[in-house]
Amino acid sequence: MNKTIHTRNHVSYILEQLGTALIAIGLLILGQGELLTEGIEFLRQGKILEALIAMGAILVIIAVVVGFSAWRWYRTFITVADGTLTIEQNTMNKKKDTIAVQNISNINLEQNLFEMIMGTYKLKLDIDSLSTANKTDVKIVLKREDAYAMKDLIMTMIKEGKGEEAQEEANDFMDDRQESDYDVTYTGKEIVKNCIMNTSILAITSCVGLFISSFVIAGELLSEGEAIGGVIGGFLMQFLVAGSVLWALIKSWLADYRFRAKRENDKVYVRCGVLKIRKYAVPVEKINAICIRSTFLGRLCKHAYVKVINVGGEDEDVDGMKLMLFEPIAKLGEHLKVLLPEIEIPKFTITKQPTRVLVRNLIVATLVMGCAAGGFTAGFVMTAERYPMWWMYAILAGIYAFVVLCVVLTYGTAGIAVLEHYVVIRSGTFGKTIEIIPYEKIQYINTKSGLIDRWLHLRRGSIAILASTASQNQSFGRFPEEQIDKLVEKFRETY
Repeated sequence: MNKTIHTRNHVSYILEQLGTALIAIGLLILGQGELLTEGIEFLRQGKILEALIAMGAILVIIAVVVGFSAWRWYRTFITVADGTLTIEQNTMNKKKDTIAVQNISNINLEQNLFEMIMGTYKLKLDIDSLSTANKTDVKIVLKREDAYAMKDLIMTMIKEGKGEEAQEEANDFMDDRQESDYDVTYTGKEIVKNCIMNTSILAITSCVGLFISSFVIAGELLSEGEAIGGVIGGFLMQFLVAGSVLWALIKSWLADYRFRAKRENDKVYVRCGVLKIRKYAVPVEKINAICIRSTFLGRLCKHAYVKVINVGGEDEDVDGMKLMLFEPIAKLGEHLKVLLPEIEIPKFTITKQPTRVLVRNLIVATLVMGCAAGGFTAGFVMTAERYPMWWMYAILAGIYAFVVLCVVLTYGTAGIAVLEHYVVIRSGTFGKTIEIIPYEKIQYINTKSGLIDRWLHLRRGSIAILASTASQNQSFGRFPEEQIDKLVEKFRETY
């Protein structure tokens, strides 16, 4: 195939890239409240020149950031030709990345609310390499027609490189099909239940605490006679932090809106989202592990969801791609057989860590807390006139009790099962994660034992698979040496 695509990202890419910078500029403006107030007052008096001088630094920063982003966009080119994808950036530091399309394991489409308005799509390309699997290496923003054209061309090149007959990809699969055409769908009630199960108790607690503290801080500043500008600035800063935590929660809830999955040929197609519509296809041959995960609420209610760990991933995909939402654990196998019939989840018995591991971890936690208590004590002695000493003891006791709880829960959850074709790793503290990894998908196994571990005849380690940084190393706890030797031997037999 001699077809070539030579383009640059859609111009809206400038605004998308400016998102973080604009937030930083907004915080800078809040920090310079007096200059901003003075500039606004000059504008109200019709003194344009004086207003520009008062706000000059802020305006210069905005102009420089926007100008540099526009220049970088204009000087960055994307070319697909002769079996390669090239991204060339001709700015002050010239950069040229050339990727063989044969190393591209997957291409997914994504569309956030801004991209919906602009009529663009984001292509996310995963590179099939352990050295580059720490992220989705390429993100390209194009108009809808151009995005599909580039995806078609790359997929055709991949098929031709493998000697397969080139055929048109089912790009519109997730656009044109009705709800009934999908293998796995969820009702509105099930989506709401999934949102509740997927909510982090820690995130909710932090959000409520931050909102309350924003009002407390504002009240203290007013009582101390701070200027109203400083009070508003401090309140807004704290309120923005709380709002960002709340917004992250809301986005996580909306991300699973109208979640649908379909198995067709050698891929599993998934579509979901409302503020950000995500459409991704997971090649079955690229699935390196299956992850069954429960949050604290899900664990209490015996519900879990399923992800597959494969190459690449950022943002929502950094620790795998979701195939199923929260369901009763007893029913997970039904949908999994439909989407991945070639992967049979075997029945297994988890081997838990020996009791001596719990004793060791409790001793270590106690020693660490003892060292930390010295620092706390010194800090509280310096403020003893303001706070009573019993506060220190109560706080230390509470922290130690929480640490002990975490140690006990982590110990009780951790486990491993060495099966004929799979290794199963169970981990977690309040939540629980079960990872099922075929031996042929393992890159290497790393085991180690310190002085105390050798004395206790224990070993710990991790299993490396082809995935993003967050999922590349699957750690397992301390287990008897013979259990780890059995795992290593099974891995050797595979090769």
